[in-house]
Amino acid sequence: MPKLSKFARKHRVLCLGVILVLLLGTVLLHLTPVADIHAALTRPPFVARHGACDSERVASRGDAARVVVATFVETLRDGNVRERYRAALCLGAMGAAAGEAVPALIDAVHDGAQVETLEYDYFSFSTVGEAAIEALGHIGTAAALPLLSLQGDADPAIRSAAFEALSRIHTDAEAGAPFFSQALDSRLPQERLAAVRLIGGYLPAARGVVADLERAMGDTDSGVRAAAARALGRIAQEDLPVAVPLLIDALADDDDAVREASVIAFRSFHRRYQHNERIAEIGPDQVDILSASIASDSPEIRRRALWIVKAIGPSAEGAMPAVIAALDDQDVRVRSAAIRALYRFPEHTRRASPILLELLTDPRTSRHVSIVLYENGVDVRQAVPALTGALAHPSPEVRWNAAHVIRRLGSNAHAAGEALIGLLSDEESSVRFHAARALQRVPANPTHAVPALMRLMAESDAQTRTEIAQALGQFGRGALAAAPLLTEALGDDRDNLRHMAAWALGQIGFDRNLVRDLAGFFGSEGHRAFAISEDGQSWGWSAGNDHGDEAVSRAVADCQQAATGTCRVYAVDDDVLWSDDEWRALMR
Repeated sequence: MPKLSKFARKHRVLCLGVILVLLLGTVLLHLTPVADIHAALTRPPFVARHGACDSERVASRGDAARVVVATFVETLRDGNVRERYRAALCLGAMGAAAGEAVPALIDAVHDGAQVETLEYDYFSFSTVGEAAIEALGHIGTAAALPLLSLQGDADPAIRSAAFEALSRIHTDAEAGAPFFSQALDSRLPQERLAAVRLIGGYLPAARGVVADLERAMGDTDSGVRAAAARALGRIAQEDLPVAVPLLIDALADDDDAVREASVIAFRSFHRRYQHNERIAEIGPDQVDILSASIASDSPEIRRRALWIVKAIGPSAEGAMPAVIAALDDQDVRVRSAAIRALYRFPEHTRRASPILLELLTDPRTSRHVSIVLYENGVDVRQAVPALTGALAHPSPEVRWNAAHVIRRLGSNAHAAGEALIGLLSDEESSVRFHAARALQRVPANPTHAVPALMRLMAESDAQTRTEIAQALGQFGRGALAAAPLLTEALGDDRDNLRHMAAWALGQIGFDRNLVRDLAGFFGSEGHRAFAISEDGQSWGWSAGNDHGDEAVSRAVADCQQAATGTCRVYAVDDDVLWSDDEWRALMR
């Protein structure tokens, strides 16, 4: 037997009278006058304790179900408060079999008679009307449109309860869509609004729903249009080509709420589909609307319209004059949105370089400018002097954003090299970090840069030391003095730093096999030692020894096997014994 619904199970005890009658046989049921059934169903406490509705059994008996439904409908209309309450609950327990009772239940929705809850009741609805709405939600699709009509009721409690009942009926979006589509043709704006809200609540991804929302976007009621715009923010990805032009058109709506709803909806679905290179194509009419919206009196509309331009990308290129004009907007949020919109338009970014370089020196917009300029490029002749000047700005955020853009320019920004070296001793760690990153690509005097990088490496966190190691490697043999720091970094517990230190040592000129064995040495446990010959052509090491002396003797012996000169101990355990001069002598 199929599993009973939760509602039906909880009311089997409450309404068992009809089942007892049906168990006597269909013949006995037909011989029993309806009045007698009514009397049996409404005689307390029999009804409350034993009930009369098992939805599967009653529904399977056709004519018997209709007789029982008619009995409950009569009770719902003419019984006392307790009887009406029970009749509503039992009709709900019958589910779809009670479809013919929907009109009577709708009539009972406004029955505000209070019901005294008894100790053996499973549910405790306050009024007969609440029980009637609950029953409608369990009857199913036959009650969908009548429940929608309740969205126009003056009582907010009834509207809320009806909405909850509808949400239980149509958990299947495909099954619910036709009912709400039909409700959009209602003459009452309240019903149309309720339908659109329900579509937005749990049907927006259903097939064909976007056509209903498109229809609702042309509704004469602004509340319906606004609700439809919000619902479009949750449509399926394949419906974006239809939804995007609709939302842009809504920016030209006469109602502020509709315009605001459209941009909020656009943001909603763009968050879900932002990985798309291009959300949708738009035509000249939508471009004109976007341009006009960017010039709107509302800062919020201007900001969101610019955000939409960024999301749409190349097909919104016609709005670029308005975007560039918005770089001078009085509202900083609008300026930031205009900067971000340029992200999708590299050519226009380069044309707007003079304005963007000015905005780089504003801490409120500096970060957005640095990202756009880094990704899209900038006119070098204009940028290098401006960026070099920005490295001395009082705001640390401006300084590190300028360093970030200079890194993008690479060798073209060699004039900024000395200024970057100066930032390696900046009081702000983020500035020091980005200066070190920029020196990975920007040429600088190693005589000045290497000592500054070494000082910073000795006192920085692991992430910054990794960036510094890469910067040192760019100087090749000019960074020889940093060899001790880099070899010690081979023993760090962070993979990125170890790998970058090994790469930098290779760039400086160390034999790659030597670097590999040094990394193995620093990563070993137990007493260990590493020895290197005077000419640097031979080395040996030992790890896992019981004593330090034992490790040293084995390392030296291993080195001496192939050495032509004397092998000297480079390190024992965690102590590096060589001086900087010994490193220089090794690499001469």
